[in-house]
Amino acid sequence: MIYIRAAEKNASVVLLGHAAYYIILIIGFMVILRVFGIEIASIVALLAALGFAIGLSLQGSLSDIASGILITFFKIFNIGDVIQIGEIEGKVVDFKLIHTVIEEINTKSIITIPNRRMQDTPVINITKQGFHYFVVDMLLSNANKDFEGILNMMRQELKDTKKFPDVLQNMPHRVSIADMSNVGTVMRIRVPVTTEKDIAVKRGDIRNAIRSILESKKIILIDPTAVTRSTP
Repeated sequence: MIYIRAAEKNASVVLLGHAAYYIILIIGFMVILRVFGIEIASIVALLAALGFAIGLSLQGSLSDIASGILITFFKIFNIGDVIQIGEIEGKVVDFKLIHTVIEEINTKSIITIPNRRMQDTPVINITKQGFHYFVVDMLLSNANKDFEGILNMMRQELKDTKKFPDVLQNMPHRVSIADMSNVGTVMRIRVPVTTEKDIAVKRGDIRNAIRSILESKKIILIDPTAVTRSTP
């Protein structure tokens, strides 16, 4: 199959390319039949009936195609944009008539999403938005003292542009306790980040900087994976 695949091409160009390919294919087939003297009227009627039967059995695919057209018309996203759909965040690497291909931000996994789901589920275009809020959860040991002091310390540290160059300082930050249990206390940090560079790299840098600060302040952290492994 011929299709357009390019990191920064507009989704509408991809859709037009698919449509033009199939239209040319159909017209060429009909011209060849006429050249060989084959009557195409009955063939067209047969194909129409066959198309109707196939259409009934492929309602989902037709819905995907219709959704793909609407996505293109309203320019919801372009190839190369980072979007969020439900719990999935990733870069749009390809757009076809029936589905959209996304590269997940953190794991780099390739995810294929039917276009009808893209149409039915709210889509956040992080790239067009220009910024997004990154949420970091740090599991602190209950052996730590003065959690309010830890929160205030972290709020001050986030203002350091040398340690956090990718955090927007003209927008509000939030540092709070998200959960407390026998396992530990979850400190949730929510900061605004620009989308001009690789978001996954920025997230990793911010997470590492936060962990480094907590460790330098002798704050006891708990590895969430270790807790998961020890759970019966």
